[in-house]
Amino acid sequence: MLHNFVPESQVQQLDAILNSVRATVLEVGENELSIPLVLDVPDQYLALTDILPAPTETPLSSEELANFERTSQSWDAFLVYIIRNLGLKIEDTDIRIRLLEILLNSRYQVTAILSGEAEQTSGDPTRELFIRAWTDLRDLIMEAGQRGQLSGQLLPYLSFLSAGDALMVLDSSAPGLSIEMSENGLRRLARAMRPMDLDDPLKFDWDLDPFLQDLFNLSDEQPPISPAPTQTVPPSSLNRHWLDFFIPVAQAESAPEIMQHLSERLDPWVPKAEELEVYRILVAALLEAVRAQELAQTKLTAEESADFSYLLSTTALIESCWRQYVQQDGTISHVRSPSGSIGLMQINPSVWRGIFDIERLKKDTGYNATVGTRILLRYLRLHARPIARKTGNHDDLARATYAAYNAGPRAAGRFLNPQAKPRVKQVDGKFWTLYQNLSAGGTVDLQSCSVSAPPTT
Repeated sequence: MLHNFVPESQVQQLDAILNSVRATVLEVGENELSIPLVLDVPDQYLALTDILPAPTETPLSSEELANFERTSQSWDAFLVYIIRNLGLKIEDTDIRIRLLEILLNSRYQVTAILSGEAEQTSGDPTRELFIRAWTDLRDLIMEAGQRGQLSGQLLPYLSFLSAGDALMVLDSSAPGLSIEMSENGLRRLARAMRPMDLDDPLKFDWDLDPFLQDLFNLSDEQPPISPAPTQTVPPSSLNRHWLDFFIPVAQAESAPEIMQHLSERLDPWVPKAEELEVYRILVAALLEAVRAQELAQTKLTAEESADFSYLLSTTALIESCWRQYVQQDGTISHVRSPSGSIGLMQINPSVWRGIFDIERLKKDTGYNATVGTRILLRYLRLHARPIARKTGNHDDLARATYAAYNAGPRAAGRFLNPQAKPRVKQVDGKFWTLYQNLSAGGTVDLQSCSVSAPPTT
């Protein structure tokens, strides 16, 4: 298997290193046996700098990006394959939730690299993806075994872990061998877990995946500190025009019907300057209808529920200026960021592949708003809530939720880091300013994509 991860010119030297492996003194611990191994690595393979460039903050070249985009699809398919096979065997809800987090963190990292927003890149970013994801996967599999979740399946998982560990040992002890994440290598590594499976573990498509959807919809099942009352619209988000439109509709239609009505009214609409006020009212009504529907199915405290309206509105504002569509050269199409994110809530297809309907995200404003709302709620419950409880600052709930939404679960606490990169500080600072102004009674201004100053008393 290891031959598939090095250039052909390095195979002979790889075999020599493997043949030099020898065991030393067996150590008996409380819960494990440890057998340290020694291997002989020629000096020219001990350093990475002569083979690959050192990590840098500069974006990859166009050729490097093209190569990475191709290999990242194989990597993502491999990771989905491994996570699916683990998830189908593991019943522990906490571990299943964390399986999806490993996938999402990897996908956010890929997206950041392709868009040039990664804080650091290297000559082989796929290698960095593997190292980080493998560490998380290994820890999770070991924990699953300790919790008795792998009964009857130990040999395949041990084979998989042993194969991956061998790759990691080579990468750390002989970096000069220039380990590469080849397609053949990933296939053989995946089949270490399921040697009799005839399906291609690197199959990549954009179809909805019921398994991934099930992982996304899992709940941490932790009740809120205090029950939330019947959801109401925060007073500062109301205005006379909004009420004039919404109340008659609400009296005649159910929540899903209201959302459909609003979505159809907004699809496909690129508002002119004189239409912005009406457009703003309709988008605000849509966001409120989506918020009310989703909160009715989510366990939040009263305080969390009250804040979520501002969080949702601010996220949509900073992501797209409340736009689903844009007009260029006389043609109307969905809003698309340089990283490929789509529409009102800027949902990235590569991150959410298999979980949400990508084509519908482009053409259905209501669906796009609903997906963004569900993602925000997931990050609030699973990542922002623990951070706010740890810091004792309720304001951190909104800040952590948006940080995770912007850059993935691993980034939820980035705003607490005084050494964060300037670009990250700028993004987080802009969100927090908009959020504070909106929660203080300011009004969304779609002309300037900002929030007007709150009224003075």
